[in-house]
Amino acid sequence: MAGIAETDSYQQQHGLEHREIAGGDYLVFSFAGPQPEVSTAYDYIFGSWFSGSRYLPNGQPSFTRIKAGNPGDAARLIEIWIPVRAR
Repeated sequence: MAGIAETDSYQQQHGLEHREIAGGDYLVFSFAGPQPEVSTAYDYIFGSWFSGSRYLPNGQPSFTRIKAGNPGDAARLIEIWIPVRAR
């Protein structure tokens, strides 16, 4: 799922679908790096990190927030937001 902050006029002009982000508890993983490293971060989080934590994904969609800029910028701020529940 990809998204942007929207206005009503932008949504109508570009045929976007509106989705609400559920409230609740989220883990936020932040790092600086090029956009292609997002998949490596997701692999680590879901493949290793969760197995040793006291949290589990709660089944709602996660999302990634990426600061605007060059996708290859090594200093680009990237956040991965994952909705969770306690084990």
